[in-house]
Amino acid sequence: MIGDQQAACLGHLLKEGEVKNTYGTGCFILSNVGKKPVQSTHGLLTTLCYSLGEGQTYYALEGAVEIAGAAIQWAKSVGLLASASELEGLATSVKDCGDVYFVPAFNGIFSPYWRDDARGLLIGIGINTSRGHIARALLEAPCLRTKEVVEAMAKDSGHVITKMNVDGGMTVNSFMLQQQADFTKIAIVRKRETEVTGLGAAIAAGLKVGFWPSLEEIEAKIQVDKVFEAVMSDEARNRKYKRWMLYKKMKKKLLCLSVASAVGNFSELYRPQYHFSPRRNWINDPNGLFQGLDGRYHMFFQYNPFGDLWEGGLQASASPVRVQGS
Repeated sequence: MIGDQQAACLGHLLKEGEVKNTYGTGCFILSNVGKKPVQSTHGLLTTLCYSLGEGQTYYALEGAVEIAGAAIQWAKSVGLLASASELEGLATSVKDCGDVYFVPAFNGIFSPYWRDDARGLLIGIGINTSRGHIARALLEAPCLRTKEVVEAMAKDSGHVITKMNVDGGMTVNSFMLQQQADFTKIAIVRKRETEVTGLGAAIAAGLKVGFWPSLEEIEAKIQVDKVFEAVMSDEARNRKYKRWMLYKKMKKKLLCLSVASAVGNFSELYRPQYHFSPRRNWINDPNGLFQGLDGRYHMFFQYNPFGDLWEGGLQASASPVRVQGS
């Protein structure tokens, strides 16, 4: 018996120091760390990679991205997409994401943060935002989240990661895999065989009954469809990742504000010298209230889904909350 992620590792013939990523409903990323388990200090899980018998048990670090392909189904359900087949065309219809970013935390965020109280974020939308920008953000999101996991793996394992083997339904999208190569600066290898998990189960069975004498013979039969190499400059890559992290940081302190207050005009609620930042220049008291020009106090709360990583930001609530002076 073999688990699905372990079967995928064997299907890729994952060697020590190599990484595989299965892009399905979510992303499941495993790194073969060798014959001794590594305990993560960067938010990953320690698990089995695969075992070929006595003395041939390999361990892995595992990271999970909560939403990947499921975001496409969500986009269809809310009318952003008519079908999954149009996603790549929409994404390539624009030259970049237009500064639109999507954090796919519909039911919490997984590795390396592990916060079940986090929720999704679509941010950076402006008057010129198109469906293409949103489609591109949907495809970039699992790639950027994968980058976070892969960087944690490199820190935990001490391995320099230069290659990632990929499988799963989303890997038919070549644009997404090119983005993954660009964002991580590692080679992305797509096999010709699309059902890599099934292949891994077959390899385990074949080795057990002696159909194949060794992994070396199997390796010679597995063909690569395409290797995606990074073409993005280091400057552009760093700038992209900083923007992603900046938008994520903006969610640390979301202020629940009353835009439907008695004032009726959001801009009138604040004095011009006060900036939209919870870090400074608010008229606030220790009880978490702030005072508008109407003399009323309005409540805000701090919501911190990602620990100390996220900070700053502003979000208006759909309904007012008045606590005194009403």
